[in-house]
Amino acid sequence: MAKRRCIICKTRKVSRQCSKFDTFICSVCCADNRDEELCSGCAHFKAAKNYRLTKTIPKKVVSINPVEFELIDTVNDFLELAESGRPRRARRKLEHLNNIYPDNELIYFAIGVTHAFQKNNQKAEHCFKRAIEISPSYAEAHFNLGALYKLELELYKSVIHFQKVCELSDDAELVEKAEEVLTSYENTFKKSDGTDLNTFLETHETFTLAFAELEQKNWKQAIETFKKVLGTVPNHLASLGNIGMCYGQLTQYTKAITYLDRALEIDPEYGPAINNKAQYSVLQDGDTLPEAETVVTNYGKLRTLMRRKRESRPQESHRLL
Repeated sequence: MAKRRCIICKTRKVSRQCSKFDTFICSVCCADNRDEELCSGCAHFKAAKNYRLTKTIPKKVVSINPVEFELIDTVNDFLELAESGRPRRARRKLEHLNNIYPDNELIYFAIGVTHAFQKNNQKAEHCFKRAIEISPSYAEAHFNLGALYKLELELYKSVIHFQKVCELSDDAELVEKAEEVLTSYENTFKKSDGTDLNTFLETHETFTLAFAELEQKNWKQAIETFKKVLGTVPNHLASLGNIGMCYGQLTQYTKAITYLDRALEIDPEYGPAINNKAQYSVLQDGDTLPEAETVVTNYGKLRTLMRRKRESRPQESHRLL
C-alpha cells in the first residue's frame, strides 16, 4: 500500500482509510475534504478537532491549513513510535521535523514526551515550557508540566499548571484528570497542614521570601518571615523545621529544639528535624556550631503523604490526542 497514490490528488501517497470516500487517501486531501457529519466518527477527524481546541482561533476561521493537519498526523505517528518503546528514535525524527517547522509547539511537546519516557525530566520540562511559550493556551503541555512537577514534588508549580488545564481546556477528560490531582493535593494539605489549596498557594509567596532570606544567611529575618507562615498555617512542617535550623545557626539551641520537636510531633519521620536535633542536642546555647551539613527544607518538598507514595507512584504523561 505504501506505493499507492491518493485517488483525489493523484500525487501524494495514501496514508489513511477514508470513510467518506470509502477508500485510501493522503492526509492533505483528508484535511481538505472533511465533513462534520460524515467524518464525525473518524479518529483523524477527532484528533484534529481536539487540537483546534488548544489553539486560539478567531470565530470566523472555519479551517486550518492542510499542512498543519499533516503535521499533526506526523507528530502523532512519532509519538506512537515513542510509546512502542523507541523514544530515542522518535526524538531524532521529531528534531529533524523541528528543523523544517521551527518553533512549533506540537513538536516541542512531542519531544518533551520522548524525554519523559526516558525519565529525562529536566529536558522534558524545557520542551513543555517552550511549547507553552509558543502557545500559552496549550493545555496538554500544562498538564504534562504539572505531572512532571508532581513527580519532582514541586507541588506549588504542579498546582499552578493543573489549574491552568482546568482554566484553558475544553477536553472534559483532560480537565477531569487535572481536577482529580488537585483534589488529591487538597486532601494531602488538609491532612498534613490542616490547610486548603488556596491557603497553600497564598502561603507559598511568604515562604519563598523566608527561604531566600535563609539562603542569604539572614537568620533573624528568616525566622520572623517563617513565623508569618505559621501565623496562617500553624502546623507548617517545613517552616517549623527551618526556624529550628535558623535558631541553631544563631547558637540558640534550646529554641531550635523547641521548634524541631514541634515538627517531629507532626511527622516523627521528618528527616531534617531528626538530623538537626541530633546535632543541636549535644550543644549548650552559645557553643560554636561544628562544621557539618545542616538540613533545610523547601516549600512542599517533604509533605508526609506525598513522600511515602513517591517510590510507588507511576509517571503520568498525557500524549497528544
